Amino acid sequence: SFGAYLGLAGLAVADKNNDEADKLFARAVAIAPDNSDVLMFQGAYARFKKDHKGAEAAFQKLVTRQPGRIDYRIGLAQAQLATGNHEGAIKTLAPVLKAAPNHPTANYLRALAAYQARDYQTVTLHTENVLKFDRSNLPTILIAGAARFAMKQYERAASDLERFVSQFPTHEPARRLLGAAQLQLHKPKEAMATLKPIAEKSDAEADLLSLVGVAAVQARELEAGTGYFDRVVKLQPENARAHAQLGAAQIAMGDVEKGIVQLATAVEKDPDYRGADMALITNLMRAKRFKEALAAARELQRKKPSDASGYSLAGLAQM
Repeated sequence: SFGAYLGLAGLAVADKNNDEADKLFARAVAIAPDNSDVLMFQGAYARFKKDHKGAEAAFQKLVTRQPGRIDYRIGLAQAQLATGNHEGAIKTLAPVLKAAPNHPTANYLRALAAYQARDYQTVTLHTENVLKFDRSNLPTILIAGAARFAMKQYERAASDLERFVSQFPTHEPARRLLGAAQLQLHKPKEAMATLKPIAEKSDAEADLLSLVGVAAVQARELEAGTGYFDRVVKLQPENARAHAQLGAAQIAMGDVEKGIVQLATAVEKDPDYRGADMALITNLMRAKRFKEALAAARELQRKKPSDASGYSLAGLAQM
């Protein structure tokens, strides 16, 4: 009985005994290699093991055999999206949505395919098809918020993302996106509260630390902001923007000399980063280091001869 072996394999998966599951599933395959239930298990089990190509192959056989089966098409679309094949997923889902326009899973997957294709208006269309029947569908709320953020609809993005994060507070990508939306809405304290729990981790990524650093500085928590930017510089010593952010924060705290060193480092790391040149020259003049400011302005003129800023700043330094 191949069905019995499938059942035992499923129990082994539930017990996290993948080696036993592999053996049991192999016996089911040996008995009925082309059986639809075996192929269905094969696709689901491959997806569980993150073998998305294997899952796609299994579900493709099922769809070819019975193109009208919605569950087969859903499985195939999930596998295609996992490999980034959003065009294939869109084609797979089209007959499902034609036959059942309000099918919640098909609409969610179609929204996910549109998100991968950066077609954010279509994301909104299909997420609304789900949420009008199920207002608490959290995966749909998350992708709706992400699409709103991409379309710069920050108020609605923050509203969706807050709902998601309230239910899944440990979901780091959602927290990061919510914090970024709050920053866009000029709510740095809220952004700090959102981002700080994940930024405090020892393995926090540089992009996250930079984001929470910006929130801290905007919230006038300069010491915290300096600490975050310092961590970014240590993680990415060639990151010119991080050096510039650290320098600006140090200057805001009154440590002008250290700040100027960081701004000079930013100019050195990325000669095309105009913002670092501007900040360096301006702060050299504030520190009354006019000869250095003039030299830096001359260098900006050399790098960007058609930019008026180098000439204006040179004139101010000469005055």
